[in-house]
Amino acid sequence: MNGHRLRHRSIPAVLREVETFLKEDKRIFFFLDDTINADEEYAEQLFRQLEPFRIKWVGQATTALGEKPRLLDAFARSGCGALLIGIESLTDGSNHAHKKFHNPAARQVECIKHIRQAGICVYGSFIYGLDEDTLELPSQLEAFIEETGVDVPGINLLRPIPGTGVFNRLAEEGRVLHSRDDHDAIKFSWGQEMLYKPLRIPLQEFIPSYTALTSRVFTVQNAVKRAIRAPRLRSAVLMFNLLYVHMYGMARKDLLRQLGGMG
Repeated sequence: MNGHRLRHRSIPAVLREVETFLKEDKRIFFFLDDTINADEEYAEQLFRQLEPFRIKWVGQATTALGEKPRLLDAFARSGCGALLIGIESLTDGSNHAHKKFHNPAARQVECIKHIRQAGICVYGSFIYGLDEDTLELPSQLEAFIEETGVDVPGINLLRPIPGTGVFNRLAEEGRVLHSRDDHDAIKFSWGQEMLYKPLRIPLQEFIPSYTALTSRVFTVQNAVKRAIRAPRLRSAVLMFNLLYVHMYGMARKDLLRQLGGMG
């Protein structure tokens, strides 16, 4: 959908738009580019030129930013408060299977620490249930979240959407839990029911493993702890973490209901 080349708006055009918004609204800006550090030269020029505007902004990046001191400094000085980072898996095999090559597992911990040390909060997004995952992963995820200090963790289930390569592969392998033509079975929402069979973990073991993991990670105590140690935007960090205490609680009910229906 997005093609294989980077496309830019001109930096003067972005600056003019920011300036226009600032006349009416001085709230936090959200840069929608899903890998805003992909073109390092462009990103550094943009954010250096944004410094005089003294805005606050959030966006999305990869952990590779933590290995680029000059670029990271430009992010921080231009007002970056938080970044959503799709870490997805702690193993390179799972990430490579889903065409993600920019988050080397061996360097993720230090990269995230560097980003947070620059004063930028990290929303770390993970997926449990990828093809290389085993029942050992939950304890590794918990340790990773604690060691890196990820401010807002998100631990999600893979949602194979019809028409995508992942869905087609899982359907061909007989791992989709409904007819491949029954698109109504896909809940395009927060719904966390399992839609497929994990490769290395039986479904009857995976669901209790996932629900136990989220019950440990998403607690009020952890929400408060993450907010206190967040480098900035502490109110937002607390809000997101408390929201996830509720949302993942709802997901656990859906999953355990699904498990109960398996007999």
